[in-house]
Order: sequence, then C-alpha cells, then structure tokens
Amino acid sequence: LTDEEKRIRRMAEEYDQLRSRFEEMTQFRDTEEYKQMPENKRVLYDRQCKAMDDYESALRERIRIDADAANLKVEINDPDDE
Repeated sequence: LTDEEKRIRRMAEEYDQLRSRFEEMTQFRDTEEYKQMPENKRVLYDRQCKAMDDYESALRERIRIDADAANLKVEINDPDDE
C-alpha cells in the first residue's frame, strides 16, 4: 500500500471506532441511568454526542474525498444511508 492508502485506511478504522462509540453513547441516552444524571452532566453528555456526530461527519467526508482522489474503494458505515 502507498502512504496515501495507509492514511485513508487509518482514517476508515478511526471512523469505525468513532461510530461504535457514538452508537453506544446514543443508546445510553435511552437508559434510566442517563435520565437520573444531574442536568448539568446530561448537557455535557449531549454536547459530547453532538461533537462526536460532527467529527464523524467530517471524517466520513474526508475519507470519501481522499479515497476518490486515490481511486480507492473504502467501505464505511454511513448512518445517512440507512
């Protein structure tokens, strides 16, 4: 693999890890434990989820752009496609 291909693959791995953590966090928001948290903690938790969602979106777009430029086929789980 070229250095560019390795970099794109690392971004794809990072995306998959981030997506998994984000899904866990959003599921936690449906739990009683989350509902019992003090409001200030829930606000911070929600901010973190929003930041992760924004980061995930930017990373996904970077992967697509770079993979297209390098003529690479990279599979990423896009929640917008579901």
